[in-house]
Amino acid sequence: MEQVAVLIPAYKAGHIRQAVETALAQDYPAVEVILSDDCPDGAVYQVVRDLVEAGRITYQRNTPALGLAGNYLRLAEMTAAPWLKYLDDDDILEPSAISVLLAGAKACPDAMLVISGVRFLEENGDFRDMVHDLPACVLGRDFLTRCWADNAATLFTRMLVRREVMDEVRRLSPPARMISLDELVGFTAAILGNIGYAPQVACTHRIHRGGYSGSLDVETLWADLFSVLAPCELARAKAALPEADIRRFRTRAVRKLARGTMTKLIRHGERRALREFWGRLWNLDRGLAVRAVCSPRIWIRLLKSLG
Repeated sequence: MEQVAVLIPAYKAGHIRQAVETALAQDYPAVEVILSDDCPDGAVYQVVRDLVEAGRITYQRNTPALGLAGNYLRLAEMTAAPWLKYLDDDDILEPSAISVLLAGAKACPDAMLVISGVRFLEENGDFRDMVHDLPACVLGRDFLTRCWADNAATLFTRMLVRREVMDEVRRLSPPARMISLDELVGFTAAILGNIGYAPQVACTHRIHRGGYSGSLDVETLWADLFSVLAPCELARAKAALPEADIRRFRTRAVRKLARGTMTKLIRHGERRALREFWGRLWNLDRGLAVRAVCSPRIWIRLLKSLG
């Protein structure tokens, strides 16, 4: 029976107890629970102290804090388990979550990543489920060339990841300020192997408008391009795709990310940040910069913001 590590990168104490208890309540017996604490005031530890002292979870306090990406990467170093199951500090696992994901891995030869269905909990208390129209096993090259734009392998709480993937991600040295570490993990997994899919809802993810993913800081937004640029270089190094496919993926992925970023900046009236971000994109690749702004939606939003 393969060991699975549930890895909890903690920052806020509000829902941490529920998250940890759902990790401990898994029906799969070979589970260890590890919490890496970036909380600045010790509140997380006070909530889980009894579990730490009872030896039910492994706990590490980070001083100074590691930051979002750093905390996820540190957790991968704290276990030798072959499968890693991340759990955000305010999310919830179904009791059968790991069993469901491991069954998905068994159904997908050479799976480097398995994703499940997910239930979103909105801030107003409403629930909605998200499932994909995917087969049980998607070849990594097919995911990169055909599937990812409509069926992204993102959202750590619904992902079961092979250790080899996180080892490779650590070697890539992602910037500490990046937002889309989960997308980097998904692309890396597709380069190293295949993507499994289990349609059952295995977790609940809380939606927080204006959280870290809503950052308007240009340095953070620019760092996020690493999530699509680094996999291109990795695919070349591993000869995972023909060069034409790598270039096509790079164009589509950068364009999609850049358009999302610019739309967010326009929506919030951040015109100076918009100019700086697009200027950096122009310096990186003029062709991509032009393609990124060739979107009627962006121009409509921009014109409305000026009016």
